[in-house]
Amino acid sequence: MHIVIIDDDEVFQFTTKRLLEKSGVKEDFMKSFFSAEDALGYCQELPIKNSEKTVILLDINLPGMDGWAFLEEWRKLPKAHDSNVFLFMISSSINKEDRDRALAIEVIRDYYTKPLTLDAIKQLLTKVTDNA
Repeated sequence: MHIVIIDDDEVFQFTTKRLLEKSGVKEDFMKSFFSAEDALGYCQELPIKNSEKTVILLDINLPGMDGWAFLEEWRKLPKAHDSNVFLFMISSSINKEDRDRALAIEVIRDYYTKPLTLDAIKQLLTKVTDNA
């Protein structure tokens, strides 16, 4: 499993990586980005078809290109529609409109509110592994 974290909050990235490690994911399989533009460039280089699962944790509020703009560009990529890609929106927003908007986008698997807990990470990973 390969994890891509897209969030401009250094503390969130650090704690999310530690929670993932506690859940059994090795840090070698994690890549993090502070900007959506950099993450999009990286994601464009991912193989179109790959048996390895890719998990993308995407924040909404990012400087420059925000999470919504990332999604617009991401959805144009063939990789975005691969059944082995699991994109989760992660946000501090508890706004129901943000949640509903995110869940209406076909490439988003679920929406989680920050801060993530160990239980939330385990639930998220279960959604990925149960889709084998």
